[in-house]
Amino acid sequence: MLFILLQIITTNAWAFEVLNNGKLRFGTGAEDSVNTLGNLQQPFYYDENLGIWQQLTIDTNPLDNAVGLSGDGTSEWNINGIVEVNSVLTGQNIDTSGFVISAGSDGYGVIISSGTITINGSDLGVKNTYELLEGSAHIKIITEITNNSASIATNLRVWVGTQDDYVGTDDNPTKLRGNLVDGIFTALATQTEKATALKITSANTGVLLLTTSTKATTSIADCCEFSNVTEQDPAAAVITITDDNSYGFYVRMDDLANGESEAFEWYYAAGSLSELDGIVTSVSDAVDSSNIDGGYTIDNKASGGSFNLFGLILLSLLTLFRINYAQAKESSFYIDLGIGSALSANSNSYLQQKVEAISSSATITDRDKNTFAYRAQLGYQANKWVALEVGYTNLGEQTLTITDTALPVDVDSVVEKMANVQLNSASGATFGGKLSYPISNWISIYTRIGGFIWHGDYDSNSSVNETLYSSIKVSDHGTDLYYGLGVQLPLYENFSFALDWQRYELTKYKTDLITGAIIYKF
Repeated sequence: MLFILLQIITTNAWAFEVLNNGKLRFGTGAEDSVNTLGNLQQPFYYDENLGIWQQLTIDTNPLDNAVGLSGDGTSEWNINGIVEVNSVLTGQNIDTSGFVISAGSDGYGVIISSGTITINGSDLGVKNTYELLEGSAHIKIITEITNNSASIATNLRVWVGTQDDYVGTDDNPTKLRGNLVDGIFTALATQTEKATALKITSANTGVLLLTTSTKATTSIADCCEFSNVTEQDPAAAVITITDDNSYGFYVRMDDLANGESEAFEWYYAAGSLSELDGIVTSVSDAVDSSNIDGGYTIDNKASGGSFNLFGLILLSLLTLFRINYAQAKESSFYIDLGIGSALSANSNSYLQQKVEAISSSATITDRDKNTFAYRAQLGYQANKWVALEVGYTNLGEQTLTITDTALPVDVDSVVEKMANVQLNSASGATFGGKLSYPISNWISIYTRIGGFIWHGDYDSNSSVNETLYSSIKVSDHGTDLYYGLGVQLPLYENFSFALDWQRYELTKYKTDLITGAIIYKF
């Protein structure tokens, strides 16, 4: 009984995850390092000279965030629409599968917080990925925002920082805005420059706040509310000050349609003042390794897959009807065999917009515009104008290549989304009707409409620096509409020639098929 009681007490005492690698710690050590808002708890660094943990915000304050949505977004920085500080996070999920326990509740590795905030009736998914490596003096964070509402999330902005600075034992530390240049912190020359880094120092302690986003800039504002940071125009913020302040950085994000996401990467580092230059260098190295030169390439391929069963069935039907009606003096049945080219009906500009919505620096560099395709149909001519048809269509194989010069922060997420930018292709059975109108004894025009029971295979191979990174293979199927127009000319006895266009309304995109066909009435 005593043993069981001790186990229960021990389990409850360690029922949380503390990011603590001996250099950095977030929270008191007796609480989860990620709070219910998805923010990091109060940061600390271990002072080896004094043998104690030194706090890096005032009191017990965690880090803060704010999200802005809607309103006039003409200016890159603005506080229009609705801006909420530390919004309530609902449905929070904490993923600790990448967290490594070193002792008790302490450990290092990855903790991911995800959930939903609601601003002005719009639901936004917020995902923070916190990565603290063993023995590292910095933590890497990836913040991702996803629009989960039907309407477009416009004028989307994010702020991250603290409402009240405090470094070691100093409530009036020095703040300096700047950038990392060749691994060295370099102060701004003018206020209006963008500053992706902020250095906060006291007599013995230093902190570095850095973001790699080209859409971000740091700012310093009055103490002691984080709303002071959101209301501070970064272009008018002081370059340096020694006082009691709030500080943070601002990111102006893209407008996001339903289901679209955007992420940015940032770092928080701390240590003794004598170690700060070395810490800055290590952060710079981490940024360089994260932003691999050469970018990535996505090769997407759509095909009809192995849905040739319908082709075999159709061939069997054609053979059967051929046998049964071979002796007939006059038959109402015909075979229509067409070969030609299939092409996604969506333009390059439309597809490029889809690509840029995922990554603004990505471009479509190659596309198969003409793909060999074919169809075969068995028809029954009910009267002079109307025919009923069953058949098989294979829209061939279509490929699309997407390249990006910069590797994204959340490469797995981007690769997965790029895999869905496919040119559609499929194969399967068709059933429908054909309505003809004779213009003369030599020529007639017709229209087709019917259903397409299809199957498609979609492959996506991504490469980073010309090395295979991932392969995604998915299949899809459905029943959708097809329709088309054509013109038919007689050739010899029971043979005719037709030229037609058909459009297949598939799940992802529309696909056009242009064929020349031989029609044999038997």
